[in-house]
Amino acid sequence: MKKIIYCFVVFSLVSALCGADIPLKIKLEMPWKAANGTYTLDYSGKLWPKLILSFPAQKGKTYKFSCEVRLEKPVKRMEGLRANPGKEFAPYTHYIYAKADTEKISINLNPGEPNQLQVRNCKVEEMTALPTENLIWNGDFENASFGNVFMIGSWADQASGGRWLASPDFLYGEKSLQMPMPVSGKVNSLVTPDLPVRSNGKIKVTFWAKADKPQGLTVQFDFLGQFKKHLYYLKTFNLNTEWQEYTMEYDIPELQRPLVRLCFSRKHAPGAVWLDMVDLRVE
Repeated sequence: MKKIIYCFVVFSLVSALCGADIPLKIKLEMPWKAANGTYTLDYSGKLWPKLILSFPAQKGKTYKFSCEVRLEKPVKRMEGLRANPGKEFAPYTHYIYAKADTEKISINLNPGEPNQLQVRNCKVEEMTALPTENLIWNGDFENASFGNVFMIGSWADQASGGRWLASPDFLYGEKSLQMPMPVSGKVNSLVTPDLPVRSNGKIKVTFWAKADKPQGLTVQFDFLGQFKKHLYYLKTFNLNTEWQEYTMEYDIPELQRPLVRLCFSRKHAPGAVWLDMVDLRVE
């Protein structure tokens, strides 16, 4: 019996070392429409319309889904997207890990408020090696028109994410990412979508940070469910009022699902936390 994998689309401008393109067919569910190779969704503001990818995915392999996306109305945040596209088509990719042999992978898209979403130039490639570049594209936060890799945290105790502002005396560029103080009882978290790693490999994040008033910043490599256990590694850094560079490394154990999320979290404390030059590497 054929199985279907369901996932929420998460996109970024990250290239990977991949094999040849895999034959791909797009199957639409209402209210998606297709014309001249472009798939259009007039989103009503309800439910999660599915875009179904049909290709022979093999158990235990990781794939890169690529496409171009545009929105008729700009949004502050779009569920499932690493960045918020505008009226011009922009390239995005999404990493898929096949838990089982399947010929269907269902992509769920949700623009939040009523909107028109268009997708084109879809393709799937099998990843044959890990990316060698920084997985946090726009990690210097200079290109605000395309946003960055981080999403707002989605757990119950997580509040607002980050915003691009004029950099307070950082040594490079004009902008930095600010994490404002959350309301009492909440934490302010920035979370990446799934990024590719490998069993028994290494992962390292380097970043610059400061705080308006000294406080902690927790950084986490979150591998989610692995062999029926939640695997993660975290460390809290004590920030002060001067920019400093910080590093966190982790030797990855055997994984059942070779994907990770990078998380930054700060608690309810006076003053803002600032981030810049975030660099995530895997090997």
